[in-house]
Amino acid sequence: MKKLLLTICTFLCLLFNAQLDTDHWFAPMASKAGNVGLQGYLYLSTNETTPFNVEIYNNNTLYTTVQVSKGSPTEVVIPNYFLITVDQSDLFTPNSMGMYVKGSKKFFANYRFSLQNHAEIITSKGLAGLGTTFYAGMAPLTGVAYYVNSTIGITATEDNTSVVVSGYNPDVVFSDGSSSPTKTFTLNKGQSYVMDAASTDSSYNLDGLVGAKIEATKPISVTNGNFNGIYTNLNFTNNDVLMDQAVPVDRLGKDFVVVKGNGFCLFRNGNRSGHRNGKQYPINDKRGKFWDYVKCRTILHGSEQ
Repeated sequence: MKKLLLTICTFLCLLFNAQLDTDHWFAPMASKAGNVGLQGYLYLSTNETTPFNVEIYNNNTLYTTVQVSKGSPTEVVIPNYFLITVDQSDLFTPNSMGMYVKGSKKFFANYRFSLQNHAEIITSKGLAGLGTTFYAGMAPLTGVAYYVNSTIGITATEDNTSVVVSGYNPDVVFSDGSSSPTKTFTLNKGQSYVMDAASTDSSYNLDGLVGAKIEATKPISVTNGNFNGIYTNLNFTNNDVLMDQAVPVDRLGKDFVVVKGNGFCLFRNGNRSGHRNGKQYPINDKRGKFWDYVKCRTILHGSEQ
């Protein structure tokens, strides 16, 4: 028990230190759930006792400057077009979306948004969230509706950044009507690229983007998930916004504390294993392969009986 508590405490310390940083990038996303009642806020906080300035940028243009200090967190209204789009013309082409937040000292930053019936929080991982290789994570969808999709947003932190997205099912039909084994594009600093696949366009879209590989020549920020997603076989009408900031491969760990719930496991490499009560359970799968909650429950948690 002591070893487990120590592991959890160490994990939380590393997590919080990674999120506490001087620079935070947020990549945009595509909503198929519309924008009725949509509102977004950036929440900033720090453990620094001396107040300092934090600058918020969109498309390399200063939006506003605020002050933050310990005991005095700040809430900033963020225009919806910075990070969320329902406009097809914003997709599959470099656009001016995305957000960059910079301070002279380290601080926490998270973007909270809500719309009719739904809400989500995306916590920046700071500079630890930037990298050149990612694997996309989103829910394997179990239901089909016009408001259900899988989406990936990418923001460049430097000029002349070439990006290749590959490793997904080539039969996926993207919302622009295209099907191809790769997506290739170039972005300059502050520019973003958003792609999505609607659940209604093809059965391959239900899980075809899960584990897609994202490679860039320079550091990027990635937001991925479902907006919205249906991920249970118990009720095909329940849905939710399932968005998160991705972690680059070089920041991934080898040991994780898994909390029971309706979710899935995504592997960078094969030949992984889970442990329960000191017993090892092998998971032999290909890179980018995912296991749904039922399989993870059996292997990682033991029998539910």
